[in-house]
Amino acid sequence: MSIRRMNLARKLVAVLITVALLTAFVPAIGTAKAQGTAACPILITMFDTLFVRSGPSWNSPIVNTLVAGNLICLTGRNNEVTWLQLSQQNGAVIGWAPANAFWTTRPVSTLPVVGTTPPPPTVPPTAPPTGTTYVVQAGDTVFSIAQRFGITIQALVAANNIGADYRIYIGQVLVIPGATQPPPGNFINYTVQRGDYLVKIGQQYGVDWRVIAQVNNIQPPYIIYAGNVLRIPVAG
Repeated sequence: MSIRRMNLARKLVAVLITVALLTAFVPAIGTAKAQGTAACPILITMFDTLFVRSGPSWNSPIVNTLVAGNLICLTGRNNEVTWLQLSQQNGAVIGWAPANAFWTTRPVSTLPVVGTTPPPPTVPPTAPPTGTTYVVQAGDTVFSIAQRFGITIQALVAANNIGADYRIYIGQVLVIPGATQPPPGNFINYTVQRGDYLVKIGQQYGVDWRVIAQVNNIQPPYIIYAGNVLRIPVAG
């Protein structure tokens, strides 16, 4: 009888061990099947609350909140591998979270880089236009200035990036392509006196002080000295 009981006991222990093993491994097998797919490269079970942002930055707004028990997929990363893109198991993107919020057995650096914008192409600087300059006066139009200097309207517009409405304003400095000298009477010379400053001189001649600074290549902080000779644009 004792031998029979021992055999029964051994069989019961074997059954219990088998049941325990099946209980332990069945959930893990189910989880593993969801990983390694295009829609879900890495499957994660959340164990805590996590705020999800709209982009890979702390400045991006929070768009979702994950809680313990949520199943999510890690589907992408930024260039620096500091932020990860989170998605549902069907591939729908949830948002972004910091990479240090996750622990994975598979390196997250193997995820594809997503959501990055390529840098804009480098545009070579445009050389400043050359030629005579003219300060727009009251009553001037693109047509009258072009006629005055004997050039076409199209050349004047192109040299100064003037809009389709041909709008110009008093005090605007225009480049006159093809001209070598300003028209007679376009400028007068003024010798700076003690106590003068650009605003005062501009008010004296009815010219915006910034135009005087530009014509005479005066740079910030716009200091002038007694004895300096300035060119003052005036109506011809």
